[in-house]
Amino acid sequence: MIYIFSSDNLLGFQFFCWEFLCFNNSCFLELN
Repeated sequence: MIYIFSSDNLLGFQFFCWEFLCFNNSCFLELN
């Protein structure tokens, strides 16, 4: 698995956090 970490204000990921694992206002995207 590949995990991408993005701050909540990077590349607009704050708008998509609900679709992924939100952790301390950050997003972890799990990609296959």
